[in-house]
Amino acid sequence: MSNLSTVKNDKLTGGFHVEHLSEDYKEKCRSNIWKLYLYSFFISFYTVVGILMVFLMKWGNLSFLEVMFLQSYFSIMFFIFEVPAGAFADQIGRKHALIIAAITLAFAGLIYSLVPNIFLFIIAETLWALGEALLSGTTEAFIFSTLRIIGQEEKYSKVRARYESIILIGLLISNPLGIFIAQFISLQFTMTFLFFPYLFAAFIGLLFKEPKFIEKRKTRNFLLNLKSGINKLKKNKVLRILSIDMVIVQAIILVLYWIYQIYLEELNIQMYFFSIIFTLMTLTQVAFLNLVPKFLKWFKKKNKYLKCSTILTGIAVVGLAFTVNVALSVFFVILIAAFGFSRYLIFARGINKQIESENRALVLSSINMIGRLIQAGLYPVIGIVVEINIFLGFFVLGGTIIIITIFSRVRNDYL
Repeated sequence: MSNLSTVKNDKLTGGFHVEHLSEDYKEKCRSNIWKLYLYSFFISFYTVVGILMVFLMKWGNLSFLEVMFLQSYFSIMFFIFEVPAGAFADQIGRKHALIIAAITLAFAGLIYSLVPNIFLFIIAETLWALGEALLSGTTEAFIFSTLRIIGQEEKYSKVRARYESIILIGLLISNPLGIFIAQFISLQFTMTFLFFPYLFAAFIGLLFKEPKFIEKRKTRNFLLNLKSGINKLKKNKVLRILSIDMVIVQAIILVLYWIYQIYLEELNIQMYFFSIIFTLMTLTQVAFLNLVPKFLKWFKKKNKYLKCSTILTGIAVVGLAFTVNVALSVFFVILIAAFGFSRYLIFARGINKQIESENRALVLSSINMIGRLIQAGLYPVIGIVVEINIFLGFFVLGGTIIIITIFSRVRNDYL
């Protein structure tokens, strides 16, 4: 017997309203939130993060351009997996998708660290793309659906920010552990170690309660679900404007994650200090992910905050092109981490309001898919530019962010 006694499709709002739920079912769904926080901690326990370029270029024997091509391959595979993974999550349930994602990532890390071989790296990146694709739209949909079940949808931004903060805390704690492993065990084991926390995340996933809205959704045709999600993105003007603005700028900002370590090398900063700088970036992200929802309450017009914070990010990126001062450069990098990496939170609620619950994971996956495709094209180009002149790369990327923001079509009522 279903735990939902009455479910109504509200055509006026495009949402699903649960009128009567058993208290036992609601309580089990409510526990999803803290379990998901625990899951996010272990799924983000990425011990190689602070020295990733060291691992790839020294242990893996790759050039920076080869690293960029490898990441471009990852983005293409993510693009291929993204929508099917979202549809797969809608079919089998978001709980099971999150479990499979953790197991897939565990084996990706294990394969990556066997021997420095480009073919093994490609296999590992394929598994990594699959795992990340399963996590992508599924996590947001799982949070939003859980909050809707327990009648706390207004807490979405707060819960999402806390979820992302815990991810960053996981990175923050695992970062120095990775340095310790690299120094006292081996650089190789910083990647091998990932198998254990990811497997533990899968175990936590077994404890989730699947938040369901309509039972017959399981029987819908897979291709019909896929077509429905893509058409939603095409036909909804507001959703399209929000999604395009979010993913293009986000793709540019994420490229900087791969460049900043090379940039620090240009400034003759020792690799050991990369970990410290990454820690500062992470702490800043944790702070701003919790501050952004408050900032949005203070600003009467959310689109004004969006424009100001994004232009400030673009200026910081351009600033990196014109300075070799270590202190100023670190300040710019931290500024980018603060405003750039928390930017998507401004869009999250507006995008979710435009999507029906039954297709939420699918449509969110479609949006993320576009972002990955943009990254796939950017990575090789930036790899070539960086090997020619890294400062020119910063100037172009920062200038592009500023121009896109000036001509943004995002209105306050969209957010």
